[in-house]
Amino acid sequence: MASHFGPYEDGGGLDQEPLQFAAILTSNLVMAEAFIGDRIPGRSIARAYADRLWGRRDPGTDLYDGEKREGGDRLHLLDQAGYARALAVAALSAKSARKLC
Repeated sequence: MASHFGPYEDGGGLDQEPLQFAAILTSNLVMAEAFIGDRIPGRSIARAYADRLWGRRDPGTDLYDGEKREGGDRLHLLDQAGYARALAVAALSAKSARKLC
């Protein structure tokens, strides 16, 4: 997974995926770490990804300011939901992450 997605790299494979997919993937990695242990660096991947997302927010609104789809300036609910999920999961403690399983 790490070699394919380059989860710690700015602009790596994970950053090229749709935000909704990346949010679900990082959530699953956090749950896997909570269940299996630190052989899966789920929380560190989620935090690295969330740090990059935070840098892409609109500073005036704190909303995700990623690529605009369909050629417009509209914000999309699924993008904002993925953004919120990715940030929330990255902030979970190991104990709280275990409750997701």
